[in-house]
Amino acid sequence: MLFQANTAPERIWQSLDVNGAATDAYTLTFHVSGRNITSGGQIGARVEFLSGGGVINQVNCTISDRGTFNWQPITCTATATAGFDTIRINIGWQGIGSGHLGIDGVSLTKQ
Repeated sequence: MLFQANTAPERIWQSLDVNGAATDAYTLTFHVSGRNITSGGQIGARVEFLSGGGVINQVNCTISDRGTFNWQPITCTATATAGFDTIRINIGWQGIGSGHLGIDGVSLTKQ
């Protein structure tokens, strides 16, 4: 997936129907690369645990790199605070004035 900056929020997302309990932990891993990404804005991932469509809790994993950088692995661990029936993953950016962001090799693993 490749994002080209336009300052609007852009993201990829996936929802997974998974029944779980409080203290269940998941690790999100993916790779990112950047080309000429301006400073400011936000880049990262969010792991959300939901029950009945409502968010129970979420974990944000930010990426601070800007400019041009080669593919690098990102790892983010999230733990549920209550029972859940869905996990939603969002990866993307917002408020970035120019540049390109590549995302590849996304996986979610239960710990």
